[in-house]
Amino acid sequence: MGNQKNFNIIFSVIIGIVFLVCISFFVVSFILPIGDTSMDDNTIKNDYNPNGSNYSNDDNINNINNSAEITPENSDESRIAELEEKIRENEIKLKDPYLILVNKSNPMPEDYVMPQMVGLSLDSARKMEIMAASKLELFLAKAKEEGHNVIYVVSAYRDKSTQQTNYDAKISEYMGLGYSREDAEKRTLEFIAPPGFSEHQTALVADVAQEKELNSEKLAQTPFFIYANENIHKYGYIVRYQKGKELVTGYSAEPWHFRYVGIEAATYMHEKNLSLEEYIDHLNLNITAAEQELATLKKKN
Repeated sequence: MGNQKNFNIIFSVIIGIVFLVCISFFVVSFILPIGDTSMDDNTIKNDYNPNGSNYSNDDNINNINNSAEITPENSDESRIAELEEKIRENEIKLKDPYLILVNKSNPMPEDYVMPQMVGLSLDSARKMEIMAASKLELFLAKAKEEGHNVIYVVSAYRDKSTQQTNYDAKISEYMGLGYSREDAEKRTLEFIAPPGFSEHQTALVADVAQEKELNSEKLAQTPFFIYANENIHKYGYIVRYQKGKELVTGYSAEPWHFRYVGIEAATYMHEKNLSLEEYIDHLNLNITAAEQELATLKKKN
């Protein structure tokens, strides 16, 4: 009987231990994961979170991506900055002294400061602004390499009194051909600017030819002027009075009339087939359009 009783006690203890082990296993395997998963996951993920915050690395990545997205407000701010820069750039271009506009509607400014001038190597009596002279001589040297010889600089800088003399002489010439004074002046204005309205007074212009006589229709078809029309922009020059632009420039075509404006502007005008008047209008329109859009955006914000 005693042995049987001891056996029953031992068996009960073993059963109890097995039961406790099973219960513990059940609790560890099923109950704790369900109740504590979020804490364990956050704890594990926070081990890799340098900020020690309570969101995962995936949340960090999502937040970084969201912060990089362009919101409407950020988009407007960026566009405003672009427009302000566009206005500034175009205003700077308009103030470029090489883009001074002198024509029948725009006389030489009274406060115009004459630039430093030098005589051209081809003809020291012909003077131009230093950069304009340098670039013209580079162009003419290249033209000579390409086989275009015997080039004359017929005219460069002219002061107001010289322009007056030329203007009066041309009127007299037409009157001698039977034109009335009024008709002679109208005819003269197609080719020669009155004093104070001539680009030659800027020292940025040269009349260039291969012969002393200047004839628009004849010269425009010669190899040198075809070459000049295609290449002179590379040296910062434009052919100022182009055929087909008479209503814009106010003058008949003059393929020999080279005007220095700088390489960037000359290249743009050449590529877009713009006269100087049209290019300046283009810059002003850029500013106006940018200012209008800028006002709309600022009003909205």
